[in-house]
Amino acid sequence: EMTEEGVFVEGLPLDKKQISTSKLYITALKLAAMNLAQVRTLHFDASPLSKSNLEAIEVWAKEMDLQLLIEKPSFESQDIQYEIVDMTV
Repeated sequence: EMTEEGVFVEGLPLDKKQISTSKLYITALKLAAMNLAQVRTLHFDASPLSKSNLEAIEVWAKEMDLQLLIEKPSFESQDIQYEIVDMTV
């Protein structure tokens, strides 16, 4: 929610002291998506997210017709990998 007092996530101020790091990153991604025009692509550092949070983001991206460029360590090997996840298909 955005008000004159600021941005709130689930009723809490958008502040590192009030919400988790993963919720902060997810909120930043959703705010960035609000500014997209025809090119529906976002680069997203998903390294602080759990597997379940990342899966939720992928569902949201598909609903929003977005293509995500996801940067994250592999859940299996901990190596950095880059994926292009096209949620538009």
